[in-house]
Amino acid sequence: LASMPLAHWLSLFEGKDVCVQVVNTVSEARQDPHFAARGLFEHRVATDKGALSALPVPIAACFRDPPGLKDYPRRHNKEST
Repeated sequence: LASMPLAHWLSLFEGKDVCVQVVNTVSEARQDPHFAARGLFEHRVATDKGALSALPVPIAACFRDPPGLKDYPRRHNKEST
């Protein structure tokens, strides 16, 4: 697949009765206007190695935490207390 540009592969399927969809990288998805308008990548979780995007659970917005950076939930045990 990587041997040819995306336009080549899309042209092969044009006009055919097949289901074809481009799968974007995370970087490309973050720049997608539809996802940006929905705030899909606004939720972030802090980890020991930096912050990660945390996709929201598909529930009503009134039940979600507000967007922003959250602490990563850590397991508490005798060694960590």
